[in-house]
Amino acid sequence: MLELGYSYLSSLDLTELAHEAMEQLSQRVGESCSMAVLDGSEIVYVARVAVRRLMSVALGVGARLPAFAASMGRVLLADKSDSELTAWLRENTFRPITAHTVYKTRALRAEILKVRRQGYAFVSQELELGLCSIAVPVRSATGRGRVRSQRQHALQRRCASGGAEKMLPALHRARQAIERAVARDGWRPLTVSRSAYG
Repeated sequence: MLELGYSYLSSLDLTELAHEAMEQLSQRVGESCSMAVLDGSEIVYVARVAVRRLMSVALGVGARLPAFAASMGRVLLADKSDSELTAWLRENTFRPITAHTVYKTRALRAEILKVRRQGYAFVSQELELGLCSIAVPVRSATGRGRVRSQRQHALQRRCASGGAEKMLPALHRARQAIERAVARDGWRPLTVSRSAYG
């Protein structure tokens, strides 16, 4: 509890700036919206606007999910350099969560590189049957370099069934609104090293 209470409070300024855009996105598409950071082999939720419970586990700020099978995790992993990604894949082990989970190292690397090329991650039924999610990166006003050094965030929109990619434009608009708010108001840099599925 102390780790969650202290370590992730440094994300508070950004999540406050993001809250309005996340609320608007959730109302527009009728689905939950979350923000997370990467912490080792997991993502940790630092903000969440829940519309309804879709998963068999409860998710909230501080909840952790395996990064390799989460849309937000893959977006964050895609921001790593090739050498950083190789090291991360070598240091972690992956097991299937559902019959749809991509968990073999070569296939997982290919998925992450695909996310890097297209700028978003779409995951379908890899964490829980019947659940899909789509995520995009949220970067600071100073761009990729600063975000990597200070901890990148991912913004995610959940869906109960296929077709999440149809909502990608709305997700991008929310991301742009958050990045504009960050550029306008600034945010405190993160100083510490972010449903059970996502």
